[in-house]
Amino acid sequence: MTALTSGPKELVGHSAKLLAEGMVDRRIYSDPEIYRMEQELVFARSWLVVGHDTQIPRPGDFIESYMGEESVIVTRNREGDIRVMLNTCRHRGNKVCRAELGTTRAFMCQYHGWTYDIDGNFVGAPQFEKVYQDDLDKSKWGLHRARVALYKGLIFATFDTSLPPLEEFLGDFTWLLDMSLDPRPGGVEVAGGFLRWNIRTNWKFGAENSGGDLYHGGTTHRSAVDIGHRAIATGKNDPKHATDEELDPGGTMTSSFGHGVNWSDRRPEPEGGAHVPPDETPLARYLRENRELTRQHLGDFRSRTIRRFNANIFPNAGFHSSAQTIHIFHPRGPGRSEVWLIPLVDKAAPQDVKDWVRRHTDSHFGPGGFFEEDDGENWEQATAATRGVVASRLPFNYQMGFGREKVISEPGVPDRMDGGFNDYGQRALLERWHDMMRTP
Repeated sequence: MTALTSGPKELVGHSAKLLAEGMVDRRIYSDPEIYRMEQELVFARSWLVVGHDTQIPRPGDFIESYMGEESVIVTRNREGDIRVMLNTCRHRGNKVCRAELGTTRAFMCQYHGWTYDIDGNFVGAPQFEKVYQDDLDKSKWGLHRARVALYKGLIFATFDTSLPPLEEFLGDFTWLLDMSLDPRPGGVEVAGGFLRWNIRTNWKFGAENSGGDLYHGGTTHRSAVDIGHRAIATGKNDPKHATDEELDPGGTMTSSFGHGVNWSDRRPEPEGGAHVPPDETPLARYLRENRELTRQHLGDFRSRTIRRFNANIFPNAGFHSSAQTIHIFHPRGPGRSEVWLIPLVDKAAPQDVKDWVRRHTDSHFGPGGFFEEDDGENWEQATAATRGVVASRLPFNYQMGFGREKVISEPGVPDRMDGGFNDYGQRALLERWHDMMRTP
């Protein structure tokens, strides 16, 4: 057993040494001081996914989102530009937007009436000229804005002015993101809104699961598969999904910025295509009809070889082909997270396909979804297991594939590591996390 260390810096240093051997200190998932540090050193210094531009299609539209624990307003202004602003009045700090989404021309604090336009500019307050006279320069008291950048409709924001551009941050991972965000010409949209719920888990467990844990499916999701539930990527008649007895070949990509993805291959490709479920749902018919269009748009490898994938963009945005969704794991304390589920569907798809995707997503992921309930129970138990005095002295094991990384280079495909069943993606996230936590 490992002796307990004294402070958060020592804990992070100890955990980093363990990670060099493929392990990690459990306490980084439950220690309150570690949690406070990561809000400052990780979330305040990263590009964060805050939404998708189809959630705010018209001028004046807004959603409330989060950057770490900080509430932000994501708006589209009159010129069509997207703004992300702290949802806190510059006067006494109250929220100026209490709705989760809507359309407006202005935001007003309910405390003293300070009012801001859709761009976050301070426009006035009750009896402004009388009570402030010439003491206040309105131009200096607008809502605090974040840097904003988009990739294929996905909205990223950061308050750190020193971060590299989003293009550099994403790097080769745009190759994978296009499978979710741009699988066919015209791109995607959010399918009928999004779900949000709270769970008693540390945010890192959900992010790690997204970043490369194909290994858990055969155990965690067996009960759902046994009663007939299937993911979009495989279809109801496909016997190979989460219960594979033989591990599929696949690949893994990681990034120095902490991103991770792994996928399972389907070789040889089955009739109909790797991403075409062999059933007669509206989505299956749509994918079959557009199979050649997908191949032309994504190329052979992504459209015909990759069978399913899990990915995480550091720190907390997961992407899943099993239901074509985005998960965002918003931190709400060392032992709590607010999870967002954003389902995606082609903008050009007919309405029956969009309706089917929305309904299937609700049954697959989300608080009532077959797979989500399985995952959530695991993450809650794992989080609880980081708080015991004796249990906290035992490191977690992330040694699958440790030291056996084999890089594969292939024309038209970013360099990847061989195999889809490994801990490479989880270790990439944790390596980036440890580096940021040790660099004030």
